[in-house]
Amino acid sequence: MTNRLDIYKADLMHLLIAVTDFNNFSNLKYWDDDGSKTKKAKEAVNNLRTYTKGYIQITQEQEEGQKRKVEAEKKIIKNKSLNDELAALKVRFNLMSTAKDLQKRGFELEKFLYDLLLLYELEPKGSFKNYGEQIDGAFTFQGTDYLLEAKWKKQVDRGELATFCYKVETKFKTAVGLLVTIDGVTSEAITPDFKSIIIMDAFDIIAILDGRISLTDLLFKKRRKAIETGKIYLNYRQL
Repeated sequence: MTNRLDIYKADLMHLLIAVTDFNNFSNLKYWDDDGSKTKKAKEAVNNLRTYTKGYIQITQEQEEGQKRKVEAEKKIIKNKSLNDELAALKVRFNLMSTAKDLQKRGFELEKFLYDLLLLYELEPKGSFKNYGEQIDGAFTFQGTDYLLEAKWKKQVDRGELATFCYKVETKFKTAVGLLVTIDGVTSEAITPDFKSIIIMDAFDIIAILDGRISLTDLLFKKRRKAIETGKIYLNYRQL
């Protein structure tokens, strides 16, 4: 093994570490009437600890350093990939904003939000119907299930907000709603009665696509603010 360190170096290190960590010599009692074998074994292990202490420490530090380097490289690659994906989504978002067919733009927004949620590994689900209700999507964040509503026609009014809250509140009691309304909400839409949803607008979407904040950080801050203050609509600039 020592002649082929290119193959067996890792195995030798594991063997050295295992032996130097060895403290139980009870298996020698059967053959060791006078205790001499146990004594020699303990001395041998202690000598090995003395001879290899510095080498093992240096080698372990090198291995840890290599692991950190690999993890850092993976992080760089992942961040580059994330930035590339966000840039592509930003192009899609800008194209959608110029669309004249509002119904088609609404469908495209649902697909866009699905891909954005997928990028952040939030287990998105596409639109579906539930007992006659149209749900634009769903996802899971930090163990909580969210229902998604996407609007891009005009500002959302109080009636639309109430309808979405009803959809959320008639589901499992721990569900939360995320309303994405690109044009925001009307001034009279928000009331203290709405406590089951949080709202995201165009400023939030642009901040995410520009890399100023991650989708997950924004969701966390919005929900925490809603819990602390009761304010369900604070965009990125106001948080």
